[in-house]
Amino acid sequence: MLKRNFIEEKLLKKFNGKTLDDILENLKDFGIPSIQIRSFEKNLFIGMKNVKSLNFSDNKIIELDIDLFNGLDRLRKIDFSKNSIELIKNELFYGFNQLEEVNFSKNRLRSLDVSLFINLVNLTTINFSNNQIQKIHETTFNGLINLKCIDLSFNQLEQIGKQFQTNKNLNRINLSNNKISFIETSAFKCLVYLYEINIYNNKFEREQVLDLYLEKSVQLVNLYSENENNINLIFNLYNELTIKCDTNSIQANEKTLRVKFYLIKQLIIIDLIFS
Repeated sequence: MLKRNFIEEKLLKKFNGKTLDDILENLKDFGIPSIQIRSFEKNLFIGMKNVKSLNFSDNKIIELDIDLFNGLDRLRKIDFSKNSIELIKNELFYGFNQLEEVNFSKNRLRSLDVSLFINLVNLTTINFSNNQIQKIHETTFNGLINLKCIDLSFNQLEQIGKQFQTNKNLNRINLSNNKISFIETSAFKCLVYLYEINIYNNKFEREQVLDLYLEKSVQLVNLYSENENNINLIFNLYNELTIKCDTNSIQANEKTLRVKFYLIKQLIIIDLIFS
């Protein structure tokens, strides 16, 4: 267990000659990565009101108490990647409306609660890659009006519906290396700032038709799959429309790839048939 006196000793040694109160008052970034921390003492961060960045990556943490961040009134960035966290409780982020970046990649999470991110209007970056997430409710990301980048790669997701429809400022979505076999036609509709969609290496079936509405802001769609039935496709939808195919994949399949593009007002419909 990480205890308060251990932290105080570390800080006093690092900032030799300063009082503890002075150190805590001026501390902006704090973290202890890679020392096999498993749990935290209560009220661990009281007095660290100016800390903006917290890093406890690469430890052995399994669970986070809902009051863990008490005292971190100006917290903007959290990194708990490379741990063994299985569940994030609803109330963990309550009241921390200045949060901008959250990183829980490489943990053991199976789901994200529907109200986990409520009122986090300043959140710009979410990274939950390399977990075991199977399903995300369609309202989980509601209200995240400034969200720009979300990474859900290397999970167990099977379907994508309307999870992102209220995130108007999204630039990049990474859904690669999941088990996705279905994406709703309007999944990315109205995301007028979306630049890149990565759905590399999922479970699209042979001869499946994938219809997506994409805004003209989209420049890169990566649909490559290690499945031999699929072909590496990169669509550049900015200025002139171009298609780049992985030559080796085409030769290996010796099949026909048919791609149809329809420009309807400001939307692009892509019909992909792998056969």
